[in-house]
Amino acid sequence: MEGKKGQKEGKKKKIWQTPQNSKWLKEVLQQWESEHEAPSETGSLEDGVTDYSDDSCPNWAMEFSNKLSRIIKKQFEDFRLVLHQIKADIMALINRVEETEQRISNVEDEVHRITNDEKEKNEKLTFLLNKIEDLENRSRRNNLRLTGIPETTDMVDTMKVVKNVLGSILQIEPESSEIPEVERAHRSLKPKPNKTDRPQQIIFKFLRSADKDKVLRAARGKGELQWEGTTFRLAQDFSSSVQQKRAEYRKIWKIIESAGGKPLMLYPARLRISLNGQKLEFQSVSEAEGNLKKHVPQWFFSANLKKKKKKKATGLLNIRCSGDVVNLYLS
Repeated sequence: MEGKKGQKEGKKKKIWQTPQNSKWLKEVLQQWESEHEAPSETGSLEDGVTDYSDDSCPNWAMEFSNKLSRIIKKQFEDFRLVLHQIKADIMALINRVEETEQRISNVEDEVHRITNDEKEKNEKLTFLLNKIEDLENRSRRNNLRLTGIPETTDMVDTMKVVKNVLGSILQIEPESSEIPEVERAHRSLKPKPNKTDRPQQIIFKFLRSADKDKVLRAARGKGELQWEGTTFRLAQDFSSSVQQKRAEYRKIWKIIESAGGKPLMLYPARLRISLNGQKLEFQSVSEAEGNLKKHVPQWFFSANLKKKKKKKATGLLNIRCSGDVVNLYLS
């Protein structure tokens, strides 16, 4: 056993004392001493270089190992502190991200609530506007509008004009007691038109709604209405919004009439037409046009042919005379 132990120690000593290891360790230690100016206690300094004998290699190697360990430990400690700071910064960022996500979630919830409230308010506003419009039209249910009556000096008294027109429609004397009682009559509240403009409408109100219905039925039965050589129209008085909605049906109304159909306008702006024994009702112009083009396309085809026939030939001169002025138009 002692022999084997001696052999092992001899091998270890031989490993330290090999020229390669000894030379390498000497160079490393000399470079370290030159940088730190700390010569080893076991070595001697000569010409600025410490000389170590082969027998002292384990000692200076151990010293070098301890000093290197302290340097590595210090570097590791610095690295650990930096790593700890990075970890703290990451945790702070995580907290800020979580806080930001929570705030975004709160904002999204608030936006969702505001959107729902806005939608509900818009629905209520639309309902109230429709209610106001309906009330306005109901307040006009006894009113009629006269269109086409000129604004001349003998037409200043609108009440007298209305009674004369009613007498011509009902074929009774204007001063007769059978003339429906009119509560009031006036021209539409707009600036006075020029001579070339259309005259303002006359709006008058019956005392009883039954008299209004009676006059409307009589006017529809007569067809074209004339009074003292003037052609006029009689229509129900509606609010401006309803009038605009009804005016959108003019184009398709003319197409239906030209095809021999009998359209009917319902309150507030609904179109009804009898087709093949069925009564069709439409809520908008686009709905009416789409359905009619699908079921009776020939109506629109014939209407397009009439438009082409009415179109004038291009390249012709139209001469219009107005007093002493002659205007030339190239059509």
